[in-house]
Amino acid sequence: CWVELLPLPSPSLGRWQYGRRSRLPQLVTREAYMAHYAPRRVEHIRARIREHRPRAVVFSSIDARYRTWWEKVAGVNFRPGPLVGRMSYFGDDGLTVFVMMQHPVAMGITNEYFRLVGEFIRGMRVS
Repeated sequence: CWVELLPLPSPSLGRWQYGRRSRLPQLVTREAYMAHYAPRRVEHIRARIREHRPRAVVFSSIDARYRTWWEKVAGVNFRPGPLVGRMSYFGDDGLTVFVMMQHPVAMGITNEYFRLVGEFIRGMRVS
């Protein structure tokens, strides 16, 4: 399972285009969007993980602003560590492996990186 916390696309964390395109108060700023939708998304994603019990869940950002949310989703203690030469975090609950990895648009990400992440996940053993 590959997870993004929030569904609206944005060209970068520094740009927020929805404030001038919407009249919804929860879209005025990225902070308002996050405050409104992130708690709901965390609960929804947690429920889907409990329902479907995927063998692995990949979170597509290690940015500190998202790590706290991923910890709430997973409900596990993440351990930091380099994953194929880049910072990452990982943990498991005995049934599911959770990996916080670099976002796909991060500078320097290659197909090889994703292949190696897959090998890392395959190598983690859970019950």
